[in-house]
Amino acid sequence: MPAGSVDGARTGGYAVFPASTRKILVKVGISFVSVANAEENAATEIPNWIWTGSGGRQRSEWNDKLGHIQVSGGNANSRRVFYSRSTTALLHPSIFSDVNGQYIGFDEKVHKVSQGHLQYAN
Repeated sequence: MPAGSVDGARTGGYAVFPASTRKILVKVGISFVSVANAEENAATEIPNWIWTGSGGRQRSEWNDKLGHIQVSGGNANSRRVFYSRSTTALLHPSIFSDVNGQYIGFDEKVHKVSQGHLQYAN
């Protein structure tokens, strides 16, 4: 396990930044299988990560998805809340398997999906 890592039930982390900090950029890899899988997920899913300052491709993709829904009426705040809540519907189901196909089953054992398949969760 890498230095500074923890493993076990109910682990987590936090960070503290000076009040003068205006922007924090974080690249995160997540895996329920292992730290090594989390590192591989981050390297594979977010290669050559460079922040453009505008959100780049991700902002464009979200705008495209949300652009399929057009609402009118209410006030600007109500519409903002509607679109903010709509993003939740687009987050699931999510891919649960790691880029190498491994995932934790309900039996708490590591399983692997067949080549070309993904394990989803909601």
